[in-house]
Order: sequence, then C-alpha cells, then structure tokens
Amino acid sequence: MNTLNEKAFAISTLLYGLLIISVLVIFMIVSMAAFTKKSSSDFVNKLEKELITWADNNNNTSCTS
Repeated sequence: MNTLNEKAFAISTLLYGLLIISVLVIFMIVSMAAFTKKSSSDFVNKLEKELITWADNNNNTSCTS
C-alpha cells in the first residue's frame, strides 16, 4: 500500500510540474506576441508620419517634368 502512495505522489508531482511549465511557456508566447504587435504598430505609425511629412514637403512639385 505504501508503494502505491509513493507512485501516486511521483506521478502527481510530475503532472503538476508539467502544468506549471506549460503555463509559463504559454505566458511567454503571449508576452512575445504582444511585444511584437506593439513594435509593429510603432513602426507603422512612424512610417505614416514620415510619409505625411514627405507628402506635405513635396506637395508643390510635379511628378512629370
């Protein structure tokens, strides 16, 4: 009977360990995705501002010679 309790304890410890590792990995993936989205949004906003500035500065010039 004692051996059964030891095996059950070992299995439950293993399962809880895997559960904790899985939760940490999922949390890291979600964090990286949020950071990537923020970086992409910052890049798009900066590019948009630069294009608007360029268009304002070159508004008087014609594309054809």
